[in-house]
Amino acid sequence: SSSLLTIDLNSGEILADSKTEYVLGNLVSFQNHIISHGANYLTAFHQVEHLRKITAERLEKNPQDEKGLRFKIMLHLQDESYREALETSLEAHQVYPEDAPIRNLLTRAVLDAFERDFENTHQLATDLATFMKAQPQYGEYLRRMAAGYASLGDYEKSFDALLAFAAQARLERSSEEDLVLEGGAILTSNDRWIRQKSGELLELAAEAKDADLVSQ
Repeated sequence: SSSLLTIDLNSGEILADSKTEYVLGNLVSFQNHIISHGANYLTAFHQVEHLRKITAERLEKNPQDEKGLRFKIMLHLQDESYREALETSLEAHQVYPEDAPIRNLLTRAVLDAFERDFENTHQLATDLATFMKAQPQYGEYLRRMAAGYASLGDYEKSFDALLAFAAQARLERSSEEDLVLEGGAILTSNDRWIRQKSGELLELAAEAKDADLVSQ
């Protein structure tokens, strides 16, 4: 992912590191916005404090304001409040199920939360499975589920997610993937990750004396 850094020019200290969804072009600060100018595009972003102000104003007038809810999700993600981002995304999606930006934000919230705060967000997994299955990022969702449950020591759920990821990876396999020859077999990067993770899970399960998982 890309980042937008705020740097103290006197000390060289990085004051803030804001993640962005894509690489930015030349940047210009104008009033309460940051403008990114590339060869074929011009994009404007709200500065965070200004965005907090207009979000509060919009939601005070209407708690279900579409833009206000989108901004609220973005702010939760900016603040790394992943559970709140997920909960707000789910609420917004229920109100605006056909809104593409809200669907995209919910998908982003799911992946960010499961990557960075699985312990406090995995309880929402059952509410998200149906939604994520319809998204192009479903395979990545399953991969992060497998890794997340393993980090919690729930090896059975991790292995279930790993098997689902393996099946999804086969469906998504394309000739553009990173292919290598290993042990006489042609493997993709997903194949290698699945092999490595399944071996790790079996070792961890054996150490934890999880006989049911080892026998599978």
